[in-house]
Amino acid sequence: MLTSYSKPLHIGLSNIEKPPRIALESHSRVEDLTGILLAARSGATKTKIMNESSLTSSQVEQYLSFLQQSDILRKQEGSEVFIPTKKGAGLIGDYERIYKTID
Repeated sequence: MLTSYSKPLHIGLSNIEKPPRIALESHSRVEDLTGILLAARSGATKTKIMNESSLTSSQVEQYLSFLQQSDILRKQEGSEVFIPTKKGAGLIGDYERIYKTID
């Protein structure tokens, strides 16, 4: 997840603040899975999930396979749309409670 700059930017190269280091590091598996769950909370295609989670096609494929095998996401019958299962919806709720507590 990208974070915002801590100080305003000023004209001139010597005054430009760099973004926090975390913005430059790759996501953890938990962050990736959370991003996919949040993208699919109301239903999402693989393309929408890729765009909202900033993951590659192969990463999304691997995560979607894992999430389906774990009964966290499922594909809607007759479509290419992924939606959370009851278990997945519970995990989204847990994430939201944790986020509200630490934010």
